[in-house]
Amino acid sequence: MLDLARGYVEIPVLKEHIVRMSALKFNYVHLHLMDRQSYALDSDVVPNPDNHRLYSKSEISELTAFCKLLCLEVIPEIEIPAHAVNQIKALPELGCDIADMKKAYETIKNLDNPRKREYTDNKTSVSAWVVCAGKETTYTIYEKIIKELLELFDGPYIHIGGDEIEFAHLGAHPHWDNCRACAKIMQENNLPDRKALYYYLIRRVYNIVKSCGKKMIMWNDVLDAFNPIDIPKDIVIEFWNGGGKSVYQKLLDQGFETINANYPYTYVDFPQYMQDEKIKLWNTHTEFLDEKELEGSEKYLKAKEFFEDRLADIENVTSIEPDIIG
Repeated sequence: MLDLARGYVEIPVLKEHIVRMSALKFNYVHLHLMDRQSYALDSDVVPNPDNHRLYSKSEISELTAFCKLLCLEVIPEIEIPAHAVNQIKALPELGCDIADMKKAYETIKNLDNPRKREYTDNKTSVSAWVVCAGKETTYTIYEKIIKELLELFDGPYIHIGGDEIEFAHLGAHPHWDNCRACAKIMQENNLPDRKALYYYLIRRVYNIVKSCGKKMIMWNDVLDAFNPIDIPKDIVIEFWNGGGKSVYQKLLDQGFETINANYPYTYVDFPQYMQDEKIKLWNTHTEFLDEKELEGSEKYLKAKEFFEDRLADIENVTSIEPDIIG
């Protein structure tokens, strides 16, 4: 995965890494385009509130054409519902219709963490981490975002994120329990709690992606694998964090296709995880399934095709070399 939302990387540099990936027989390039810092695409839908340097549509088209030349398929990733600070700043209507502003503000005010301002709305000083799950506006905007991606990416997959909806110690959290629109949608759809509302949101986004003729991928960590997961089974679940082998097996047992991106082995940008011997030994079974278990799971997508080399720290992007991960 190349994380472009946290900082612009010149196209020639990206091409160098794509050549390395091709040499290592990777089949997919996962572009993380949206996060709290920016939406990396110069979009007709999402404004650029902080005037970040973004990728033009022609640059993205150039990059995808280069990937196709090297037989690499590109998977674009946006983020919904979390990692939304930039999106809410650009489009305030994505935020919740907060019922009790004092209560929302108090959750931030009482935190003794200097980073909390990175996750708040500058105007209201409340968390801007998660978009509203109750407003129809949210789904209208994200449908436009997804349809805009169709102009640039012709592969079968769209990754919608879906991870990390709460960091309490940073004041990054949803206002769904304190939102008029969310309360209304929960009542209308008999949704008993926030988890049910989350699944409702995922189903709504899934319907958008499917209507566009694409297959949806999402992260696993918010899903409760030990209880029935009330989302369509043809969503591909990318496991990166949250419980290890037992959780991973539960996802398989519930019938989901899965991607093994277990972060202690695939975050190659962090020195505490990326150690030469560890990364050389990584394979589709690492930490999870043995050969016998794999044979019984037809839904498992081989990590030969979906190996995730996360280049999340743009400053360290040039440190990835083929001899380290080969």
